Amino acid sequence: MTTIKAVAQYAGVSVTTVSHAINRPERVTAELRARVMAAVDALGYAPNPSARSLRTGRSHLLALIIPDICNPFFPELARAIQDELSAVGYDVLIFNTDVPGGRAPIHAGNSLRQLSPKRFDGVLLVGEALRGAEQALTELPFPAVHIGHLDRPVIDSVTFNDYAAAYDATAYLLRSGHRRIAHIAGDQLYWSGRERLRGYTQALSDHGIAADPQLIYAGTYLRPSGSQGMRTLLAYDRPPTAVFVANALMAIAALGAALDLGKRIPQDIAIIGYDDIAALTDVRPQITTMACSPHEIGRTAARLLLQRLQTPSQSEPQEIVLPHLLLRRESA
Repeated sequence: MTTIKAVAQYAGVSVTTVSHAINRPERVTAELRARVMAAVDALGYAPNPSARSLRTGRSHLLALIIPDICNPFFPELARAIQDELSAVGYDVLIFNTDVPGGRAPIHAGNSLRQLSPKRFDGVLLVGEALRGAEQALTELPFPAVHIGHLDRPVIDSVTFNDYAAAYDATAYLLRSGHRRIAHIAGDQLYWSGRERLRGYTQALSDHGIAADPQLIYAGTYLRPSGSQGMRTLLAYDRPPTAVFVANALMAIAALGAALDLGKRIPQDIAIIGYDDIAALTDVRPQITTMACSPHEIGRTAARLLLQRLQTPSQSEPQEIVLPHLLLRRESA
């Protein structure tokens, strides 16, 4: 079996340098780390995680709890997190809590109970199934970062301003000349769904338009409600001329439903989504969206967790609110 000493000899460096290059790459130059990693690959060296844990007091394993692995937003988020953390020697184990779903808080609680400090150095928690579980989060035995909204800022968090992004999406449609604007809403059990609905209604109000309840379709954040929502809205005697859809998954389904009904996009019905995933540019026409990038939020959350791992005594939770950006494409 290849040893760390053999890697050091092959790379022409000390054993300490090899250890730093693998476990604490910020302590060596990029050129030196590249030389060490080339030796690791050439010799097929695999660090012993148990030995490393005993030596450093850390497992270098982090947990990532995500709501819905079938929603392409979250795999893209997970990839960004893994890329950021693997670069500094951490592995990531993913838990899926099945959100949206009525048992989501139970699944999230079960995942939290599996997080032993002997196994994990920290955790990233994504989504809103943990709202109301702030006390449990304060009792976690290691650093944690939440992606989304909590009732109280008890741990570090990274989020977007859902209200402002929804307001800006609706205002964009208003500036484009639309007045009969519908909304396929996100699940109202969750903060994000309520805030995106609030931003939509406020933008209409600020332009002298009262929100029409008939034009607000109660979606679930899942693909079927995007399709059914669009079909329902277009069946009205006076259908909307534009629709703001509360997430990318529903926006893709809504686009497909409109095309199936023979509608031209955006001439007959304009569509603007929320979030930015690769699939939005794979469909035709490409979907205009209010971008909240899973890559940016993943990188930011991973860096925040690393910062907390390095300075665990810092007491005040940090909240980072990332900016949103309108990506104007073909659908609106």
